[in-house]
Amino acid sequence: MNEYDLFEAIGNIDKKYVEEAAAAAPARKRIGRRRVWRIALVAAALAVLLLGTFVATAHIVYDVRFLQLIGLESTMKELDNGYYQIGLSKTIDDVTVTVVDAIGDAKRQWVEIETDIPAEEFETGKCPEEPGPTHFYIELYETNRLTAAFSGIDCTERYERELKAVMPDGHSASLKPFVRDGHLWLLMEVRADAGHELNRSFIHFECGFNTKNTQDARFAFNWCCNYPAKKETSRIGKKDGKVPLLYNTSEEVRITKVEVTQACLDVFAEGSFGDFRLEYITLADGTILYPVNREQNVAPEKTGKAEPEIWDGWIVCDDEEIDGKKTSAKTYSLMPNQSFDTTALGDRLIPMDEIVAICINGKTIELK
Repeated sequence: MNEYDLFEAIGNIDKKYVEEAAAAAPARKRIGRRRVWRIALVAAALAVLLLGTFVATAHIVYDVRFLQLIGLESTMKELDNGYYQIGLSKTIDDVTVTVVDAIGDAKRQWVEIETDIPAEEFETGKCPEEPGPTHFYIELYETNRLTAAFSGIDCTERYERELKAVMPDGHSASLKPFVRDGHLWLLMEVRADAGHELNRSFIHFECGFNTKNTQDARFAFNWCCNYPAKKETSRIGKKDGKVPLLYNTSEEVRITKVEVTQACLDVFAEGSFGDFRLEYITLADGTILYPVNREQNVAPEKTGKAEPEIWDGWIVCDDEEIDGKKTSAKTYSLMPNQSFDTTALGDRLIPMDEIVAICINGKTIELK
């Protein structure tokens, strides 16, 4: 049931009781009028309350198992605006695949995909022994690649007409099979590379299954990720026209900007990503969160190794060199215990609004 169904139900309830009260009016006229007025007030108040709730939560009606599936609390509200229903379905022979819904932010998105393939021998939530799909791949097209904004979900015609020959944007994806309600499901995770975004963009997704009459039958879906998402950008202040160099690096490395979304933190630099390490982030209340490999993320003189550990919690990294100028970026996850040790926060996102500073190579960079 969505908000429109609820409002329609409210209207039906109101009408029903109004008619019931009106029918009883001759026997007890005064009481009947009071009852109608009271019901009208309750219905109006309920409508206002529901309207405010839907506006505040961007029409969120999702199964709490979705959040639990990706490792978040069932009461998580930080991603509410990033939830949307997709509901695209395709049947080939005896197999039906449905892209149910998605939740995410500007950089990261999770998609629930349902099949009617029985998996009764597996426990709910357990991954089948045999991989479900025969193959899968995904293409991402950002809004700036599109000629017009989308209003709907299914955009197959536009994909075939305008996007099929266009180079997709930077992204990566993974697919995890699991079992729910006796059937095979898939959880797809899409991650946009630094400098790219998922919200208000276009996705082409294909997966394959062996059906009764077809080997590796192709199930293709196209939809627009039409939802709002927050992003805060901090550009590092220049001194004498240049961004300050980092300390203790083998090359000239400068941090140029930091972007924070609900589920990710991106650090952009001039120079190689291997020459800078994020040591910790600081929250508004003074809480310090270290990368999950803190014991390894220390200086060479303390480890006895020639070089420091390169990995400092990033989930995606990238180097690029144009005209002899090297730039790089690292993406860190704000999900529980992925990039940072979040034991103190429990199974919830690191709140983006509370990240006030990060420390890189011993240098504190203030974000707020």
